[in-house]
This record gives sequence, structure tokens and C-alpha cells, in this order.
Amino acid sequence: IILLSGVLFVGILSEDPTDSPDPEELVADAAAGLASEPIEGIRTDTVENRLGTVQTTVEIAESLPDRLRIERHELKDTRENHSSSNHESADIQIHNGSERWAYYEERGEAIRSTADGHWVSDTTTFGIVDRQQLDQYEFSYQGTETVAGRQTQVVEIEPSTSVSAEFSVEVGAGQYKQSISIGQIDDEEWQVAEETWWIDATEEYPIKQQLRLLDEDGNEVTTKARTYE
Repeated sequence: IILLSGVLFVGILSEDPTDSPDPEELVADAAAGLASEPIEGIRTDTVENRLGTVQTTVEIAESLPDRLRIERHELKDTRENHSSSNHESADIQIHNGSERWAYYEERGEAIRSTADGHWVSDTTTFGIVDRQQLDQYEFSYQGTETVAGRQTQVVEIEPSTSVSAEFSVEVGAGQYKQSISIGQIDDEEWQVAEETWWIDATEEYPIKQQLRLLDEDGNEVTTKARTYE
């Protein structure tokens, strides 16, 4: 279950194409929700490429700008020859405005630090879309779809110019966020092909996002996805 502002809704959407909403407006409203709405739920981040899959599932409760509790439930890594140090992210992380805590279950250790006011939520920074510069993207409405039992409106987003992307998946959040490299393939640079948002029909919040990355020859290199339940 994903709770936005503590309320659950059931939405009914029209499938009449003549009633299609403005996709740019949908994304603008959803991006504003990302930046302001309290959220509580189970979140799964998945990165897939030829080297394998990294999938992280966490339970998250967040209220911006500075309240967060995130507990890792599961980390699956099917890649070969990846470093075991990649798993050294905290099992539980808490940010309460003035303090940060990180708990490592295997070591039985909790680390406290003082908040410095520069924490950035990875909830608001997933993907490529900058809501302050929506004119740099092209939007395409793709209809409706059910995600985690909720009615969503689907929008594909393409950058109007080539956008480079870092080939990694982030585990955790805040100061304890760890970027796990999926593996550099030679010296190639990856470009964003498109990003897709599944936007909750009632709450105007993206409960699923997917990013496709291409190499310089236009071949798909990886997909990065985030889904809430």
C-alpha cells in the first residue's frame, strides 16, 4: 500500500482518446507532488543490463524537507564479479531534521551524526525530469494502466536534446546513500532515450518511473525503474 497524505482513493478514468489530458501538465503536477507530498510505502528500485540485475526493496516514510525513515527489506544482485562492499549500506536510516542515524544489523552498530542542512532526498531526484525546465522535454500521453492496484495515467517523456546518464543504482537515501556502479562498458557514454511515468490518477504522484538508456549506436544498454506499493 502506498499512502499519500494519509488518504487512499480509487480513481475511475475515461478511455476516450478525445478526453486525453495534457501530458506536460500531468508531469508538472506529478513533479510538484514529488517535491512536496509526504509519502509512505514499499519502494523497489531495479537496474537491468547485460551484466545482470540489481534490485533494492525498502520501506520508506518521508516528509520533506527533512524527515525520513528508510528500512532496507531486500537487496538482490545477480551480477558476476561485483564487489561485496557494494552491500555495505545501512539497513535502517533515519533523518529527523537535526540528527541522522544509520543502523547496520550484521555489525549490530548504529551511527549517529549531526544534520548539516544539505540533505537531498533521492525521492525527488530519480530520473531526468527537471520540473523547472519542462520546455526541454517532449511528452506523449499513453493512456491508463493499473499499477499496484491503483489507476494511473501513463506519460512518455523524451529529452529534446541528448542527455547523458550515470550508469548506477542508488541504495539508501540521504547522507547514507550509496551509488553502486553497474559496470562501465569500455568508455562509452550513455544517453537517455526516454523516461516513462505512471501517475496516480487521483493523487497526481508518479508511483512508477522507468528510464531507458542507449549507447552511442542507439542500442539499449540498461533500464532503471522505480515502483511503489
